[in-house]
Amino acid sequence: MVAIYVVVTAITVGVGSLLLNRAWPDEVGQATPEYRVKSWVRSALPMMFMGGMQIINNRTDILMLGALKGAAAVGVYVVVNRCTQPITFMLGAVNSVMAPNIASLYVEGKSEQIQRVVTKITRLITLISLTCATILIIFGESVLSLFGSDFIQGRTALVILSMGQVIHGATGSNGLLLTMTGYEHYSAMIMATSALLNVIGNAILIPNWRIEGAAIATASSTIIVNILRVIWVRKKLGIDSTFLGKLI
Repeated sequence: MVAIYVVVTAITVGVGSLLLNRAWPDEVGQATPEYRVKSWVRSALPMMFMGGMQIINNRTDILMLGALKGAAAVGVYVVVNRCTQPITFMLGAVNSVMAPNIASLYVEGKSEQIQRVVTKITRLITLISLTCATILIIFGESVLSLFGSDFIQGRTALVILSMGQVIHGATGSNGLLLTMTGYEHYSAMIMATSALLNVIGNAILIPNWRIEGAAIATASSTIIVNILRVIWVRKKLGIDSTFLGKLI
């Protein structure tokens, strides 16, 4: 599996490099390079820290569940966790496209346009997320049974994580807004808070509630980090990143 992953990654890099070279404008190669090392480092460090905190958030429940309840519980939980991730797949895809546009609009002072774009996209993402989560919740037992009868015990955890993902989608691209407008250090602090709460929550809930406890702790930390980001986006940018945001 590791060998396959390495080969696929190498092929992806090769194809990506080929496509980039074909699309590369001639003007870019003729331009004089400019370096702003200090400002780049100031932005890169919080983003690197956020990446580390994100890894902790994504793995804490799995590692602690394995340490406290064993491999069997982890096997069920990992499948449940992976089943819920597609709920907010659209959010990640949209963020990749929106990032440079948000930065450009912010520099130009077009906050009203940012609000309109964010609100429309978040409402669409919320609708898709809610639809996917509803399907998973209703047919959760059937979905989990595809992996084997032992995995049906993860149905409650599936519902909990699905609800957390829906709220994640409904709060919109709050992390992207902070990062693309120069407030990445606020997002980094929020991620650190979320990681700490995630560890504490898993330590408290897993011993008694097993995979359901891990799901509650993970979903709760996801909800908390998004609520905090929404508050800071509104406070610093005057923008409501949720699906309730007003169309100006």
